[in-house]
Amino acid sequence: MSSTSSSKATIASLKAEIDELRQSIQNLNTELSGLKMSLLNEATTTTTPVKAPKEKKVRDPDAPKKPVKGFMLFSQQKRAEIKAANPDMTFGQIGAELGRLWKALSAEEQATYKA
Repeated sequence: MSSTSSSKATIASLKAEIDELRQSIQNLNTELSGLKMSLLNEATTTTTPVKAPKEKKVRDPDAPKKPVKGFMLFSQQKRAEIKAANPDMTFGQIGAELGRLWKALSAEEQATYKA
């Protein structure tokens, strides 16, 4: 009988130890959820700094403009001719044709359009 009473005592002490461990786990879970909440609150309250919009440069309307490039002078003169000869061409197709014609010009002919 002494072995059964010692077994019962061992079982009782093990049950008490299990209850203490369960309580410790519950306390740790409570603490962990509190930490999670504080981290979430911290993450939502921090904001990224907002950059101030850049100020627009004020330009003098009377300031001299950049000179027109040679190709632009060429295309201004030839665009109407190409459009008249090919009224069904799109704007992009006309631009491609102008580029092809410009590249076909010799350096001397291109120099006449360059300032």
